[in-house]
Amino acid sequence: MLIETYLAEREATGESYRQLSERTGIPAPTLAWWRRRLAAETEHVDGDIELVEVDPTSMFGPAAATLEVVTPKGIVVRVLHGTDVEMVADLVAAVADRC
Repeated sequence: MLIETYLAEREATGESYRQLSERTGIPAPTLAWWRRRLAAETEHVDGDIELVEVDPTSMFGPAAATLEVVTPKGIVVRVLHGTDVEMVADLVAAVADRC
């Protein structure tokens, strides 16, 4: 997510929300809101989660056309082979927020 990149840059450089807002065109209150939201998300995670791209056909042959992602709350997301990893991360985050 692009906003995470901006916020990481801000944190690394000591840039203010106002300066970041002027540079990116994103309103300062929106940036602050996203920072709080992302911080809250990381507080609820029991350890780091890293998504990696996996080619199931290389491990299990062509029959493995789908993967399942199970969230800590037990939500199952089925993913077709070849789906963009970033899209899956956004989908899992969106589903986890609502359940």
